[in-house]
Amino acid sequence: MTDSNLVISELMLIMNCSKEEAEHYGSYVQSATASVCSLLKSNEYENDARIVHLCAAKTYYTILLTDENGSLSSFKAGDISYKVDNNSLNNARILLENAYADCEQLTASGKFAFKAV
Repeated sequence: MTDSNLVISELMLIMNCSKEEAEHYGSYVQSATASVCSLLKSNEYENDARIVHLCAAKTYYTILLTDENGSLSSFKAGDISYKVDNNSLNNARILLENAYADCEQLTASGKFAFKAV
């Protein structure tokens, strides 16, 4: 199976966060890693940089899908305001689609059917 530490390091780059913040999503990393590894042609590819990136992109997309604050577009209370970038989920989906495409040669079928939820 893909090394979860490599996936967490890649997730830190994607999310621009600390190791502690990325490790908070350890169950998502494990789920994404298991899902991706089940598609591989050979176990020799499990720690390929493209596969590690795919696992991190899949984890990031899942994080954004399950983010409790994702439904809030803006909020203001006095001098404090909060706004969610609505493009984040779309950008994560594009990142994930690109990562899948980059790994096409490493998977058993060579084809991916990525559908939006």
